[in-house]
Amino acid sequence: MKPTAPPGRQRGVALWMLLILLATTGGYLFYRGNNLEFSAARQRTEVANTLARAKEALIAYAVTDAERPGSLPCPDLVTNSAGLSNVPGDGKTDFFTTNICPSYVGWLPWVTLKLPELTDDTGTRLWYVLAPNLRNHSSAQPINSDTGSGLTVDGNTDIAALIIAAHSPVTGQTRPSNTPSDYLDGENGNGNDNIYVTGPRSDTFNDEVLIVTRQELMAAVEKRIANEVRSCLDQHALSSANPQQRYPWPAPFSASSYQGKENSLFGRVPSTQPTSGPEAALQAVLARLTQTLTLLSAATDGNAQLTALNTLADALLQARNLFDAIFSSANQLKQYADNVLGEMQSLDTAIDLAVANGRIAVSEGTTIRSLSGSTTDTDQATLLRALDELGLDAFPWQLQQWQTSLAATTSAAGLQTLGNAIADHLAATTTARADILPALSTAQSAANTAAASARLAAQMPWNAVQLTAARNDANALRSALASLQQAVEASRVSILSGEARDLRDALSSLSSALSSAPNETNLTSLRTALANAKTTVEGITTGVSAVVTARNASTAALASALTAAQASSPDYAAVATAMSAVLTSLDGLRAAIAGNEAVDNNLTHTSLAAAITAYDSARDAFVSVDTRRPRPNQRTITPYATTLDTAAVHIAIWAKTISDNAALIAPLAKANPVASGTSASSAAVLDTSGYAAASSALAGLQASSGTLAALQAYLAAPNAERQAQAIAALAATVNQINQVISRGNALNALLSSSKASASPIIWLASRCDFLLANTASWWSNNAWSNTLFYQISHPLRTVPGQLTVNATRNLHVVAIAAGRALSGQNHGTQSVANFLEGSNADASRNGDAATPSLSFTATPPSATFNDRLAY
Repeated sequence: MKPTAPPGRQRGVALWMLLILLATTGGYLFYRGNNLEFSAARQRTEVANTLARAKEALIAYAVTDAERPGSLPCPDLVTNSAGLSNVPGDGKTDFFTTNICPSYVGWLPWVTLKLPELTDDTGTRLWYVLAPNLRNHSSAQPINSDTGSGLTVDGNTDIAALIIAAHSPVTGQTRPSNTPSDYLDGENGNGNDNIYVTGPRSDTFNDEVLIVTRQELMAAVEKRIANEVRSCLDQHALSSANPQQRYPWPAPFSASSYQGKENSLFGRVPSTQPTSGPEAALQAVLARLTQTLTLLSAATDGNAQLTALNTLADALLQARNLFDAIFSSANQLKQYADNVLGEMQSLDTAIDLAVANGRIAVSEGTTIRSLSGSTTDTDQATLLRALDELGLDAFPWQLQQWQTSLAATTSAAGLQTLGNAIADHLAATTTARADILPALSTAQSAANTAAASARLAAQMPWNAVQLTAARNDANALRSALASLQQAVEASRVSILSGEARDLRDALSSLSSALSSAPNETNLTSLRTALANAKTTVEGITTGVSAVVTARNASTAALASALTAAQASSPDYAAVATAMSAVLTSLDGLRAAIAGNEAVDNNLTHTSLAAAITAYDSARDAFVSVDTRRPRPNQRTITPYATTLDTAAVHIAIWAKTISDNAALIAPLAKANPVASGTSASSAAVLDTSGYAAASSALAGLQASSGTLAALQAYLAAPNAERQAQAIAALAATVNQINQVISRGNALNALLSSSKASASPIIWLASRCDFLLANTASWWSNNAWSNTLFYQISHPLRTVPGQLTVNATRNLHVVAIAAGRALSGQNHGTQSVANFLEGSNADASRNGDAATPSLSFTATPPSATFNDRLAY
């Protein structure tokens, strides 16, 4: 029998066993508690990551939206249409009701956002709240940096969206359902009121809310917009249609209506540019198309053809945008001219009726004063300003019309009517140009003679000798008109003096760089610039003798410098000497062109200005005498009315000439003119227009099955079938381009222009299509133009860049999205400090910004800085 342990010993063993049991249980409980805590932490992390993924997807959606950058989709909650494959909870954004989201709170539309179905720790889909002002509907209010959100969280109104993990239901909630209050707690579930809260988890509130602030969203969107602008500007400068690599002048704070201003280096994206006029631009693009077609036909292999086709694509894009700009200008002028013409015709009729009685009654005086009131001043000033800005001159076209009519008219009565009309028109024509005035005087005299001769012939229809004399005088007038037209056209210069200056400055900069560091890299840069400058200067068209002399001298100097730069063993001293001569000659060219620009050679503009001045004087005199008290004898007022009528008729003559010319130009360029008050973008493109031809040729060239693709396919894998396809495509392209040239020549026959102070900008890269004036785009539809700025280091990209952003140097261009107005800023006040922050708001960027600071700062967005830069 085994001995039994004493009772005390037994108690000791039991105690040890109890201690072991307690230790074991405690360890298990400790392990279990830590494991549960770890599991909960992991779930919280997973939910946080899920929310963050949804947030990233929403911001990416807003940034990449093609029509409304910054917009977000409607939640998924209400739309229930099996036929349209959209039901609640399917992850697809709800359909709009008119332009309103059916609900601004609902499930996250994960299918629309291209996400997997995202859930919280309970397997519940994420909820999503959208700021109403950021909904993605094209007819909703514009979305840009200044757009408010309309959504509030904890009193903060700067909220774009919320993503909410609902977690487990709290008391009173029933799931599953499509009712927000069954998932969202307290204030968050009390209706679609755009007011939400966050807070610690409790028995009655466990919503986990991730906020997407408006600043977070728009900072990313604004970065995209700034990059779009920067890319456009660079591609514009690098286009083969832009051999000088010229950036457009920005529209500085001192400019109105987004007009690009010469010598300004900082400002907004411009809608216009100072140019030598649309006629010179049209002739240049037609010459470029013709020249490139010649290169295409002379190409000896597919790669050379490919190069020529890419150059043609750039030229066609330029042609398309130029036709559009010419249409816009003609349409605008016709609207303005028709307003003035209608007013002057009404005034002329009223005065004729009054004067017919040989006196001006009180009521008639009142009518005349009313019809000649301030509205006419505004409309006349608008038309005159448009002529200066757009540069179109209808007078040479009118001279050609008269010549054609005189050649076709043989009867005495017809010659009399025509001669009187020409004489009246020329009597209303004036110029201060010494190179035009003699021809104008001769034409005025010839018109008076022809009109008088035709009048005698009409009075003596039996007198064959007098009819012959009238016809001879008409021929003499036709010759005088041709000489006058030639004199006007010869006074034009195809480039601005500022362009010659920029050429000179660019070459000077490159020459200085070569002098400082004589090496092959700098020499190559100078050589390329010299070749481009020589091409530009040789291409200057003008009949102004001083400019012709300066052009020829500059061409010779550039040729000599180019020869020196191209020597197999370069003599840097010889290059420097030759460059000195180039700079001197270009100074002379600039001065000659500037001298020509100093006196207006747009006779429509100068003559209308003179007529308006005479009208103002005559109107003031009439008002003075008609309102005198006591009122003078009614008959004594008549001469004042007659003088006013003469001035009104002269204005009407010019308004009709402008309108008639514009009515012919517009359809050849793109479309028939539209009525005043109607947007030019609504005009229907005519199949017979230059715009239609250029658009068709460009599409045929660049389409996925177009000429470029056909030639590339053949070069990649040559065979007989691909060769035949490429040959056919090339032939079709050549025919299309010949059609563009033909229509361009027809337009050129109607078009004459002088220097234009604010001609519609011609963008030269497809990356700039969002900026086209007559095309609806995310840029125009959402009014981004007010808060986007850029600065160029120099108007020519060939000049080394000097701009800096933080530590990044030698930049040619910097684009800046200003962001929403911060505290103390007012976007309605035109100064840089009201848009930009920090060193970006340097006062040198105010006004004309001709010498702005070269440095910029980029930092993360905050309450005191929200500029977004692209460089």
